[in-house]
Amino acid sequence: LVKILPGSQVPVDGVVVRGASAVNESMVTGETVPSPKEVSDQVVGGTINGSGVLYVRVGAVGADTVLSKIMRVVSEAQMRRPNVQAFADRISSIFVPTVVAFAILTWTVWLIAVNEGWLGQQEVEMAGFHDSHTVAFMFGCAVLVIACPCAMGLATPTAVMVGSGVGAHHGILFKGGDVLEKGAAVDTLIFDKTGTLTTSALTVTHVLTWNDSLTSSQLLELAASAESASEHPIGKAIHAHAKIAELELHEPAAFQACAGQGLSCRLQDSVVLLGNREWL
Repeated sequence: LVKILPGSQVPVDGVVVRGASAVNESMVTGETVPSPKEVSDQVVGGTINGSGVLYVRVGAVGADTVLSKIMRVVSEAQMRRPNVQAFADRISSIFVPTVVAFAILTWTVWLIAVNEGWLGQQEVEMAGFHDSHTVAFMFGCAVLVIACPCAMGLATPTAVMVGSGVGAHHGILFKGGDVLEKGAAVDTLIFDKTGTLTTSALTVTHVLTWNDSLTSSQLLELAASAESASEHPIGKAIHAHAKIAELELHEPAAFQACAGQGLSCRLQDSVVLLGNREWL
């Protein structure tokens, strides 16, 4: 078993056997709101535990964890060749031997010219060389360096590697260089999961009451005061909204949070319960 303290990173994949908390799984699911975890729930290594303590039975470690599999996908994506790279490799397989042959031919021609005396010593010294045979060698190397298709063979795999790395940094995983290549022709994106296209910052849009004796401002004041001691993203959004509305907030007493459910506290002479419907 592994004991996961509040605020710490979950080190392994496993199943909760004791405790309750809310785990931030945004790195895997994209969900901004932490996911409640109780007994028998699955946790993923690399996610962040909330305010509760969890005891987890280890299910996968090292290369078998979800995070490692994601990293493996990124690594394998850099190895899958796009069509343009295969085309460049075919061209290079013909072009490279041709360039080498021309370089050897150039060296041979200039070597003959040197041996036959067609190139005088004065011309050699004016070119900055002391040996006429070096001139022939330098001309052959010049053809090889200038005409060698290094850029053609290296540009595409370098672009795929850099593109995959930058995409992974921004949370976008490409399953191969061929997928990255086809992405240039995409004109429509369809997302099959809601809640992931956000700014990662929750905000309050409306405050509604079902009690005529309690106004919206009073309800927001009570909720924001209670949430001032909470680290939950929803609580922070409520507290920030009350600050913008310039409401007078109070310090809660006897604050107690129930992981993944809600909280209770005392505000002046009132007991405040704030949470989901089932817990209330």
